[in-house]
Amino acid sequence: MQRCRCAPWGARWLGTYASAISDLEGAANDHEQRLTSIQASVSQLQGKVELLTNKCDELEGRSRLNNIRIVGVVEGTEGPRPTEFVVDFLHNLLRLDRAHRTLRPRPGDGAPPRPFVVRVNQFQTRNEIIRKAPSLRITLPNGQLRMFDSPDLAMDFVKKNLKTMVDPQSA
Repeated sequence: MQRCRCAPWGARWLGTYASAISDLEGAANDHEQRLTSIQASVSQLQGKVELLTNKCDELEGRSRLNNIRIVGVVEGTEGPRPTEFVVDFLHNLLRLDRAHRTLRPRPGDGAPPRPFVVRVNQFQTRNEIIRKAPSLRITLPNGQLRMFDSPDLAMDFVKKNLKTMVDPQSA
């Protein structure tokens, strides 16, 4: 029986490969533990992002609760200071914080004007304005104003609260 001359080399290579495989198994276990830790962190952060998104939507919606829109005022009527224009325009009715046109490009000739958004200091005053809006007829120097529109609310806030009002179980 003849002995293989490659046996000593094979044993040496086998030992080297066994060592490399053992090192790779250790590294794989280490990576698995790190991945599990990272997945737990990502899951926790996703929860925080969802919570903060909900808070942000809630705050945006609540910050707009005291806003009203005034539609139909011809562009340029307000001059350079919309708040002063609206104060003079509705002096006896409002205690307002600020006013501005909606943030979109100025319309072209013949296009409907952008609405005003008016921030009212007191929620009760805003509710009174909204309640009285259908009966108000206010005339500007260059035409008639079409009245007040619905309250300015963030759409996500509105959709969430609408869903809650329609189906309280879904909240």
